[in-house]
Amino acid sequence: MGLNFGVYDPFATVARDTQASVGLTCSRVGGPQNNTITLALSAGAHGTSTADRRLAGSGVPTTISYNLYRDSGRTFIWGNTPGVDAATELISVPNNGSASTTVVIYGRIPANQDVYVGSYADQVTLTVTP
Repeated sequence: MGLNFGVYDPFATVARDTQASVGLTCSRVGGPQNNTITLALSAGAHGTSTADRRLAGSGVPTTISYNLYRDSGRTFIWGNTPGVDAATELISVPNNGSASTTVVIYGRIPANQDVYVGSYADQVTLTVTP
């Protein structure tokens, strides 16, 4: 899954927002029908915590601060601590069957970051647990 911010303009006065959808399919043989799954996102390869995610460029000396959120208003940072900042999703799975759901990850790059021209990327791990 890729979340693409497109072209970042360091002179823009508004944040750069984007979003991406992730499809999940759960299967069940026995056990409860209704399950709450936890979805945790890592800090990424260049951040120091989920509150400090960074896009790094190849051959450029700067990084771009960004973050990932659980809500479209980009209020709640999506982290990796269950019960605190990881997302939860209730999914009802029939016995000997499967069910699918889609979750949306919202991204934001804050405005006014002084960065070099180049391509920037990060790698964030999504962990799903029942």
